[in-house]
Amino acid sequence: MLTNREVFIAMLEVGAEHLDVKSLNQKLKDKSMLAEIGGIPYLNQLADEVPSAANLTYYLEVVEQKFQLRRLLKIAGEIAERVYAHDGSTDHLLDEVERDILQISQNRSAKEAARMGDYVP
Repeated sequence: MLTNREVFIAMLEVGAEHLDVKSLNQKLKDKSMLAEIGGIPYLNQLADEVPSAANLTYYLEVVEQKFQLRRLLKIAGEIAERVYAHDGSTDHLLDEVERDILQISQNRSAKEAARMGDYVP
């Protein structure tokens, strides 16, 4: 979308240290782009939709859960491949599969609460 592209370019031009709705508004005015992107109401809408750092823990939990699900899907696919290709001892295969799934569970439960500074530069 051209609008978001122009806003993003203006954001880069303003720079991270000085970026806020007012400075972005001024940059877009200077470039005669403010009306074209939808004006201050559009900038405010974008600002309202930005996730808040206050919810960082929740967002990190969601990302972690999705990561665990992707790992589980990957291992499930690998297990299916091993089952189809397997011609040895079933007990040995079951041990391997159990170990792989247990490793996911252990990694999940071994997580310690991290300080916000570990996630935010």
